[in-house]
Amino acid sequence: MDKSKDLELDGKKLSFEKVNFDGDLYNEISNLNNIKNYSVSGVLDNSKATFEENSFKIVGKATYDELDKTINGKSITMEFIDYLNSGGKTKNYTCKGENSSALVCDGKIKTYIGNLTQAKSVNDDVYLKINIPENANASEYVGTPTTSSNNNPISKTSSGGLSGGAIAGIVIAGVVVLGGVTVTSILLSRGSKPPLDQTSNVAISSTKIV
Repeated sequence: MDKSKDLELDGKKLSFEKVNFDGDLYNEISNLNNIKNYSVSGVLDNSKATFEENSFKIVGKATYDELDKTINGKSITMEFIDYLNSGGKTKNYTCKGENSSALVCDGKIKTYIGNLTQAKSVNDDVYLKINIPENANASEYVGTPTTSSNNNPISKTSSGGLSGGAIAGIVIAGVVVLGGVTVTSILLSRGSKPPLDQTSNVAISSTKIV
C-alpha cells in the first residue's frame, strides 16, 4: 500500500493520513503486501479442534495464496492461549502440517474455542489464520482430556495396606470384646463372699479367763 497517494472515494480524494486504520486491520494489510516473502500464506476456515493426551489437531477448509505455500509437511511454531500451564497467557507449540488442511501440535492445552482465532505463527515467514465456524460456541472450554485416574482418584490405603473401613471394623470389634470382659469381671466380683478372718478367732480362743 502506497501511503504517498491519496485515496479516491466516490470521485473525491482523501488524504491517506486522514484515514484511521484499526491496528489489526493495518497488520493484515501489511501481511498482504509481504505475501511474496512467506513460505506459508493461507487461512484455515471453519476449523475444528480435536485433542489427544499429548497433542491436538486443527482441521479446516484451507485456502492459500499460492499452491506451494501450504502447511503440508512444514514445521511451524504456533502461539496459542493456554489455561492449563500458562494461566491464560500465550504458549508456544511445535506444530506440523499433516496435510494442507490439518495442523498437528505437540503438547497439552486448555483453552476456549474462540481463542483459536487468536493463534498465530512466531515464524516470520509463516502467515496462517485460523477461523472457527460461525455457529461455534466461542466460550466452550476445551483441551487435553483428563485421565480417568484424575477424575476418580483411588483412595490411598494405610497401616500396611488395610483400608480405613477395615481398620475401623477391627477397632470396633476390639472395643466390644473389651467391654464384655469388663462386664463379666464386675459380675463375678459381686457374687463372691469375703473370706473369714481366721486370725481374730484364734486370738480369742487362746485367751484365759481369770
